[in-house]
Amino acid sequence: MIRMQMTRITQILTDFKNKLLLSVSISVISVICVLCIFSIHSFSAASVWQKPDLIDAGTGDAFRTSLAFDHYGNAIVVFEQNTDGVYRIYANQFLSDKGGWQRPVIIDAGPRNAHISRVAFDHIGNAIAIFKQSDGNIYRIYANNFIRDKGWQKPVAIDGGSGDADGHQITFNADGNAAVVFEQKLKGIYRIFANQYRGKEGWQGAVAIDKGEGNGYFPYPAFDYHGNIYVIYYKEEGSGLEVYISRYDKEKKIWSEPFRLTDGQTIVKHEDWNKKRGHVNRGITGIYNPLFLPEIKKRIYAGSYTYNVKRFETPSKIDSRFRDAYTPSVVSDKSGQIFAFFVKWDGEHQRGYTAVYREDGWSKPEIIDAKGGDVEHIRAAINSAGEIALVFAQWVDTKVTSHQSPVTSLRIHARLYSPDSGWGEAKIIDAGEKDAYGPNVIYNGDNEIIVIWCQWEVETVKTYRNDYIKERNWGKAVRVEMEDETCGGCGLRIAASPDGMLIAIFELKVSVKERTKIYALEGR
Repeated sequence: MIRMQMTRITQILTDFKNKLLLSVSISVISVICVLCIFSIHSFSAASVWQKPDLIDAGTGDAFRTSLAFDHYGNAIVVFEQNTDGVYRIYANQFLSDKGGWQRPVIIDAGPRNAHISRVAFDHIGNAIAIFKQSDGNIYRIYANNFIRDKGWQKPVAIDGGSGDADGHQITFNADGNAAVVFEQKLKGIYRIFANQYRGKEGWQGAVAIDKGEGNGYFPYPAFDYHGNIYVIYYKEEGSGLEVYISRYDKEKKIWSEPFRLTDGQTIVKHEDWNKKRGHVNRGITGIYNPLFLPEIKKRIYAGSYTYNVKRFETPSKIDSRFRDAYTPSVVSDKSGQIFAFFVKWDGEHQRGYTAVYREDGWSKPEIIDAKGGDVEHIRAAINSAGEIALVFAQWVDTKVTSHQSPVTSLRIHARLYSPDSGWGEAKIIDAGEKDAYGPNVIYNGDNEIIVIWCQWEVETVKTYRNDYIKERNWGKAVRVEMEDETCGGCGLRIAASPDGMLIAIFELKVSVKERTKIYALEGR
């Protein structure tokens, strides 16, 4: 079956090879969703796609991938895979001058469960992979450095060691410095920590960058063009979740006092809380208000997962419906402006907001979503001209006919920003009918945008995409995988090298009896 599917994917890629314009900059799209074999509708007449390669270690179910390119056309993928009853972190290299994919190697700290790996490159071809792993008592955050021409080094713990850690993210700047942020329990409270990596100096040590007695969640870091670091996150405060920004000043070498973006004034409006609480427990929706924090924390911090075999419920899919749905986003332009995007409960609905940092400080948050219901999965991308593509999922009431009650469905929206004209209108860009979630967005150069997301079809979730070209506007949403309704998986990643090399990796499970495998496609 797999061989037939591999042959089919090559045919599909060839049929659509005239439709994709490849990026000339390093770019990554991450989508967590259920999918089958992935194919790319190519806009480039020169694109030639290879057959999919099996790139995992073959030891058991493999999940939660992360992918990055260096500036030389080489790539690294990291993932977790069940090996002898324990989840280990593996890495596999794509070397353009050595025939492509090499053999996967274990890069974690030993034979204990390890989860959620992420990888990023610096400007000279070195990389850092981070992951959480049990030390026998608590989950800690580890980092393993990859040195070009030397390979992987020994993993080291980079957290504070005070308690369970999670929610780790990594980013590099143009100077080769990295920032890792994460949540870690300290005296019974989840605090937000940051650890910096500076070239020859190495790791600087984990420091708490938040304040107060409430739990902190979902940190997301970004460098500006001057080397300062901005971290956006949520804090439990009073009766709600407030949004904060912590800033590291490169010149002063200190973290500033956390700045609260939101005002803390929420008027609670009547809703059927018990009904929504049931939705949260089933994974349909997420944190709408503080009343649901106990339920959401059980799913976010669960050490194990219960699988629904019929719907191929995997760790990657659960991540997409919970933690990934509420992680904020930050982008910076060359003039020093910082754009923050996040979701916040307004007492009735969870709305999408933006706030901007300029020379005179942070602006007041403004609603950025479309009119409708709750918002999740807010993501942004910025190009060299300072234009921003924003995507998010929002619940919308759709009246089918004049005689029927409104049908509420989760739809994918896009909104574009120009430095000259500001924000345009929010537009629905998905395929319609069934719920859609998990949008991610990327710029291909300065003039093309690709958005990819997951959308339900009958009993399975499929992957869709829509492209924006300035001369044409948004196109029509198209499915990007095969028609086989029986297969499933998740964990799609796409990355492009500076010279137009494109790699797509995905999880594939062809039947309930088969393990989940990780495949890769290369194109140019």
